Amino acid sequence: MYTKKEFLKIEAISSEAVKSSYFVCLAILVVGGFYLLTIRQGHNWGDDFSMYIQHARNIVTGAQYNATSYLYLPPYIGPDTYPPVFPLLLAPVVWLFGENLTAMKVELVLLFMLALFLLVKCVKDFLPANWQLALVALVGLNPYFWIQKDYIRSEIPFFVAAFLSIYLVQKSYEALDAGATSKIKLGYVLATGISFYLAYGTRSIGLVLLPSLVLYDLIRRRKLFVPSLYVIGVAAVLISLVAVQYFLLRSDRAYAEIVMVESRNFLRDWMQFILMNVPRYLSSLTQIWDNGYNKWPRIGLTLVMVGLSGIGFLAQVAKKITLIELFVLLYTLCVVVVPMDGGIRYLLPVVPFYIFYSLQGLRALPEQKGIRNFAIKGVAIAVLASYAVGFTAQDLREIPNGVTTREAMEFFDYVKQQTGEKDVIIFTKPRALALYTGRKASFYPMLLDDKGIWEYFRRIGATHIVWGPKGVEPYDQEFLSKFLNRNRDFIREEYANAAFTVYRITTLPNREQLSRAEVNSSGEHQ
Repeated sequence: MYTKKEFLKIEAISSEAVKSSYFVCLAILVVGGFYLLTIRQGHNWGDDFSMYIQHARNIVTGAQYNATSYLYLPPYIGPDTYPPVFPLLLAPVVWLFGENLTAMKVELVLLFMLALFLLVKCVKDFLPANWQLALVALVGLNPYFWIQKDYIRSEIPFFVAAFLSIYLVQKSYEALDAGATSKIKLGYVLATGISFYLAYGTRSIGLVLLPSLVLYDLIRRRKLFVPSLYVIGVAAVLISLVAVQYFLLRSDRAYAEIVMVESRNFLRDWMQFILMNVPRYLSSLTQIWDNGYNKWPRIGLTLVMVGLSGIGFLAQVAKKITLIELFVLLYTLCVVVVPMDGGIRYLLPVVPFYIFYSLQGLRALPEQKGIRNFAIKGVAIAVLASYAVGFTAQDLREIPNGVTTREAMEFFDYVKQQTGEKDVIIFTKPRALALYTGRKASFYPMLLDDKGIWEYFRRIGATHIVWGPKGVEPYDQEFLSKFLNRNRDFIREEYANAAFTVYRITTLPNREQLSRAEVNSSGEHQ
């Protein structure tokens, strides 16, 4: 039995916890309200969104999951299918509202609010209440995270699945330590295994949660190579669901095809890519603190936050290694070693933890001579200024140069009305074209010479080539412009507006015709 004094102390702590939880929830609601009020019209040309919407449409209509008009060309653009969890989340929205981008963005905002709530749940044992509010503000009001709500992509759903997985593992071990019954243990095994699958089924890299859990279990129990029954059960549930997905819907085969680019020495090229990935991803972190105008303040703020996160990470490890540290390490390692340049998008799921460690770094600074208070005030002012200035650089109403501009709509209408169902169109953003027009669309194999490119066009029966959209993917557009200029004898312009030009392929040239074209082109340049 507790004494009256002990009871009052426990009651005060409980009351404080409820109050802090209330303020955290209120802060999340404020962030969510701000996001909902600033949903922008349109969508950018990063056409991952097209595949997710197409898959969701197929789920709603009962069509085959991978039935799209996108003609996959490895190692370019992206795979022929995407993991099914995000399309499943989109399916009810598509069923109720059709392919309404705003409705999908509302769903993403609600998911982001849930992700913030789960993030706080994951770290609440390590951060005091006021610092939890700071974490919600730093993540939720960050302009880069704000931008994500307007992109129909898998980042936000992955946050939810990954944070839920970490939280369930924490609660599972608490229950195990408290001597939970067999039914409760089984419930946690099933819930954790399903949550792990949801992460994997949203983005394949979510599979890294399993080795993170295995390592955490071995470290926690101090037993080498002997995972607990809980871990074995979670692994069994996860692997079973992955197998079901593999046989019924999709596999990750396409990702292997994308990274296994033809090379005489793949291992050497892979090592070089890894060495380049390290500075590339470090550089990409500056986008989190981008003010939209000047690069030097964002670089400076990035260095400060990276330094603080390093201090915070080491301080946390010195106290106790948790699943969060292992997940952050293994996830970051996977991103760096995979020979794909995903930029900050690939790192985004661990950025909230990177911000969490930055706060821990501030808390770990010495109090002598006001060092900690000075650092806290300095970081707060710098971040506030960066966020405030960053939002002034954003169009708060519409995404510029996106798929819903007047020129884009005119272009899509032309393709739907003036091309046939059997036509095959070459375009820089083939998945968006396939979604909005229903026409077969593919990319151009930039790693090949003209003969190889035309051979691919011949193989898929290409009938049209589109230059545009203007100002998007400038390197690709420059390559295509030069290709079209060299091969103008085999194409004819049929349509143009301010952002697009459509060419009909009049002749699929043979090798002799291409050789003559190369000679003529060389003569003109001399």
